[in-house]
Amino acid sequence: MILILGAFNVDTVNAKTSYGFSDTNYENEVGERERTNGNKRRYPFIASNIAISTPRLQKTSSGQFQLVYQYGYPMTRGGAERFLEYRVKFSKDLEKIVSGISIDPVGAKADPRPPNSKKKYNFENRVGQDSDGYKVFSSGVYLGSGYNGGDANIYITLSRSFIPQNTFISSYMISSTEVTRPVYPSFEAVRILQYSQFGKQYNEALLKSEKDQNIDKLKKTYDDLIKKINDSSLSQKNKRSGLF
Repeated sequence: MILILGAFNVDTVNAKTSYGFSDTNYENEVGERERTNGNKRRYPFIASNIAISTPRLQKTSSGQFQLVYQYGYPMTRGGAERFLEYRVKFSKDLEKIVSGISIDPVGAKADPRPPNSKKKYNFENRVGQDSDGYKVFSSGVYLGSGYNGGDANIYITLSRSFIPQNTFISSYMISSTEVTRPVYPSFEAVRILQYSQFGKQYNEALLKSEKDQNIDKLKKTYDDLIKKINDSSLSQKNKRSGLF
């Protein structure tokens, strides 16, 4: 599911774009929170719980290379009309060789029967343009009142081109609610994956694949040439024997 919500009014991050991206990792609470009062508990926002995995490389059924990673925040109960959104954007050099992307919030417990007014928070693989001119890919999910966290699996399919060393993948998430002054935190965060975390393994795999393909092509060319020579020799021999 995918959702684009626009800008958030938090001014503590330098060079923040309209889609919430920055050139550095960050996390912020957004909106006001309910204060601790009597039996009402105010649950903390734990920034260290925001987790992004190192991308792993796999091949699709059609033989294309695909980077896969997870991004999110542990689920806890008590969402109170909670929705999540995940956004991804790439450096320009990497964007050119991305042939497909899917953002799947599989680790989030979606509300199975959302009210009509909340269905706007459920969407998949939407594409927008950030204020810095970069494309932004996003998905969203409405959780309702069951949970307030979750994670997404992100699948990035690449064309057969090598990744430059100055590339990056930037991932944004927000967990928020329409409830005024909730006891559970609303927050947004950015985590940036650098070339060393995904580019090197992809380039090495692509280089090996290119070598293997070229070796196979050379072997086929060699086998075809030998067959042609043998066929020609047999034809000449048969002619000398008067068979043709």
